[in-house]
Amino acid sequence: FVNKESDLLKIKVIYDSKNELLYDQFTKEYLKQLIRLLEEIILLENIIYSIDIKINTNDLSKTARQSMLNKLPLIFSSLLFIWKTVSINQTNSIWLVKNIKLIREKIIDFISSLTKSNGFSFLRAIILCWGERKQQQKASIIQRDNVNEIQALIDILININNYTTNDIIYNMNILIQNLSTTNNKKKQNYIVWCLQFLLAYLEQQKNVSIECWSILAIMFKECLTQSMSSSVIFLIIRILSFYVEQSLFTVEKRDLKDLQDIIMKVLENCNTIVASSLEQTNWLRKNLQVRISQTDPCTQPITMDSFNELDRSYTNENTSLEFDDNSQSMNSSLMALTILAEHAAKLLDIIYNITDEKDRIISPYLQNLVNNVMPYVRIHVIVNAPSYRAASTLLMNISQYSYTKKTWKKEVFEQLFDIGFFQVDLLTLTSWKIIIGNMITDEKLTSFRDVMNRINTVQTGLLVSKEQEYEQRAMLIKRFAFVIYSSEKDQCNRQLPDILECIADLLKLPQVPIVYTQIFLLFRALLIRILNKNLISFWPILMAELIQILLQLEQDLLFDIEGDMKSNVQRLTTNDITSTNISNGSSDSNSSLKMYLYACKLLDILLAMPYSELYHFQLFRSAFVTAHDITNSNSNIDIFIVFSIRLFILFEQKLQLMPTSIRNQIPINNNSNHPLLRLRTISNIIELFPFFNCLAKMHINDNLYSKNEQILLSDTMNEIETSVLEDFVESWL
Repeated sequence: FVNKESDLLKIKVIYDSKNELLYDQFTKEYLKQLIRLLEEIILLENIIYSIDIKINTNDLSKTARQSMLNKLPLIFSSLLFIWKTVSINQTNSIWLVKNIKLIREKIIDFISSLTKSNGFSFLRAIILCWGERKQQQKASIIQRDNVNEIQALIDILININNYTTNDIIYNMNILIQNLSTTNNKKKQNYIVWCLQFLLAYLEQQKNVSIECWSILAIMFKECLTQSMSSSVIFLIIRILSFYVEQSLFTVEKRDLKDLQDIIMKVLENCNTIVASSLEQTNWLRKNLQVRISQTDPCTQPITMDSFNELDRSYTNENTSLEFDDNSQSMNSSLMALTILAEHAAKLLDIIYNITDEKDRIISPYLQNLVNNVMPYVRIHVIVNAPSYRAASTLLMNISQYSYTKKTWKKEVFEQLFDIGFFQVDLLTLTSWKIIIGNMITDEKLTSFRDVMNRINTVQTGLLVSKEQEYEQRAMLIKRFAFVIYSSEKDQCNRQLPDILECIADLLKLPQVPIVYTQIFLLFRALLIRILNKNLISFWPILMAELIQILLQLEQDLLFDIEGDMKSNVQRLTTNDITSTNISNGSSDSNSSLKMYLYACKLLDILLAMPYSELYHFQLFRSAFVTAHDITNSNSNIDIFIVFSIRLFILFEQKLQLMPTSIRNQIPINNNSNHPLLRLRTISNIIELFPFFNCLAKMHINDNLYSKNEQILLSDTMNEIETSVLEDFVESWL
């Protein structure tokens, strides 16, 4: 036995320097020798097993048998490497197709013989091989392809006919139960490897037998009754999610209650992990906030390998749901939020869908979960961004189900009016668009009316200056615009009279740039969310305000060109306009410049939207673009010069007065997509020149914005919607 083992250990598989082809010495005969040695070892094992049955007290036979079984991980490692190697699709492979098939059959036959009498030892060896490759994959300490070997391990087991999913789970139960005397860290690793392997195995098979639930439930209960690491909780949730999706309608009624209890228990444990990074700031009442670490590493993508690494970092012998280190706590909470975002809402809805009291059962858990999630969306610093995104995704998925609304509506409504609500990135705000849309979706539109009432509530008084009042007003208008943007097409139809009245009241205010900036954003939201036939009453107001701002822009340019030192543009820019570096985009440095920018963006989407979406606007289109070439017109005939031409001429004159160094820095707008204007802010009025340069050329091709309308309609509208959403974003702190 020892000599055979030594021979086995001497067999090595060697790659050439490029890790592509096998050396010639690794021939078919050499491989057959390895298989023959392995067969002799299993034969020896069977003999020892027979002796062990007859002479139960023979300690020597037990020791020999156990010694051989302890070498199974080594044997499997060799077989995995062989399986992977002969399976690689190589152009100059030394393996013939029939030989590859024969080799794989030999490996399957050999491993199948082990499962008959040594199911537990067999599975233990499999789990050790899995864990070893997962650790090597994480640490990248060797160069061979562990991913292929991990896949090979699953492929081999799937091809074993006499080793079913039930057998795997049954032996996993035995393995987990036998770990009671093992130290906690090793025990946690074994359990994580077991669950990882089971999940990968089930996903590879793409189905799971209903008959396995009874033993699967035993394993989950065993895990949940002990102090388990967060990775165990996450893996159980993923396995349960897979099982429920595959087998829900075949689950027997007697098993359903057990399934519901286990799902609720594991989700509660995951919620506890979410809460582990929160602290109470006021001892008089519950007021939770996130403990933020400035060195927090929560910026990497979340993978199952991240769960393993987290396990090894904080597993201890006391408990896995209490954390001393803030950074580790934030990592685990982020992963818990990610797992819950992906699985919680779907799991709860599916498993309780056939229950009459679904609302009563689920609501207490969701209310507790929302209370722990909301603190993560009240912190807008960049270090909290990953947790903020995960929490937003979780709320978005929960909000998809109407029966959950009472558990999150109040918190979401208050969050909408938080001063930092828009201090996020575009992806996160997309999630909040769906959340707000779900909030205002109800038959009575009560939520929409609540928003309307809140918009009209502005703090005034002796202690509030006019500037502060206008800032409040602008903040509320922006949120109102976002609510309309988040709605479905024409969802706000019944509220149009109230919206029109609200806009009319806003326009009675002095022409304050920060307020008008948000009014133009509101107009853009209305254009893409209200049906054209219902916009008739808005056109007089919209066109009057747009033309007024364009006239003001024209006057500012005229005064500046004529040398009036008191022009608004010169007063309001941060530097002398003839010396400002236009490539230096200061963020929101000037409210008047931003008002001009947003007015131009409104004009941009008016011209960009297809005819079918804004056919009433065609009555006003001739005021902004022309089909006539004014350079070749008869000078004796008075021709109305449209705004695009008038402003382009003024911008061109102004540009000629600027230094050559600045003129050369102005970008040429070659953007053929629409809308044209995608700037977020401008620090100098001359940055609008490329936009008007494009508009001035529209007379060359009348159909610049409308060619192949049916084909371009969807893409154009998507780009317009994205451009509007971009202007809500204020970025992280």
